Amino acid sequence: MKYIKNLGIRTCKTGKAKSHWGLFECPKCGGIVEKQVANGKRDLSCGCTHYDVHYKHGLTHHNRSGHDIYNVWRGMIARCYTPTAKAYDRYGGRGIDVCAAWKNDCVAFSRWATGNGWRPGLTLDRINNDGPYHPDNCRFVTPFQNRINASDVKLNEHIVTLIRAMYSSGGFTYSGLGKLFSISGSQAGRIVKHQTWRGIA
Repeated sequence: MKYIKNLGIRTCKTGKAKSHWGLFECPKCGGIVEKQVANGKRDLSCGCTHYDVHYKHGLTHHNRSGHDIYNVWRGMIARCYTPTAKAYDRYGGRGIDVCAAWKNDCVAFSRWATGNGWRPGLTLDRINNDGPYHPDNCRFVTPFQNRINASDVKLNEHIVTLIRAMYSSGGFTYSGLGKLFSISGSQAGRIVKHQTWRGIA
């Protein structure tokens, strides 16, 4: 949220701690609210988004499908903007961010997800592992496919065997395999033809 004014240090209700407070403007509804500075700088809205997502638009635990999509969105935001998140160093820590259309609007993300192949059990994957979370750079894949696309995955004997088996099934081209495994189409071709693959990463 937008930090407007410093309100000084206040004692919490228990009287055992003090914290800095400030005045913030909510980018979602335009409301002006008082919050602890650390919370205001972290929060994406004054709470109106939580209301819109959970009640107005039905993305609650009572709506299993909507709740699962909300968790996907929440995880994406945490990875990119919460330094204490488990995977932050591999996402926000190296500059991966979320497009403006999704960052402050779970509903917009939900609409895109339901129209682009989402179903329970699939994970959100970035096609370009160094690119942002954006409609043009995201897709839903199985957890195994997501693992293959991870930045720390290197080719090994198991992956090479898998590439050859997938090509033999007749459902993949060299180019398609290259995109899936983050290598070039020509490299995928050499692997399929049993030419050397070591050193390709």
